[in-house]
Amino acid sequence: MHYIRSLELDEGNVDAYICLGGVFESMKMPEKAEKYYRMALERDPGNSRAVDALKKIKAGGISSRRQ
Repeated sequence: MHYIRSLELDEGNVDAYICLGGVFESMKMPEKAEKYYRMALERDPGNSRAVDALKKIKAGGISSRRQ
C-alpha cells in the first residue's frame, strides 16, 4: 500500500493517515479507520477532514464487517 510506504518515509504525512483511514472505512473496519484519523489529528489537531471522518464513525456512519 502506497500510504504505508509514504508514512515510512514521512511519519508526519497527515494526508497519508487520512487516506488510510478512508481505506479502512471503505473496508468496513471503523476501529482501524478511527486509529488513523486520530493519528492524523495528533499531527494536525484541527484537521477538518479527520474531525469530520471521526464524527461520521461515532455517529454510526460505517459499521464493522463483524456485524
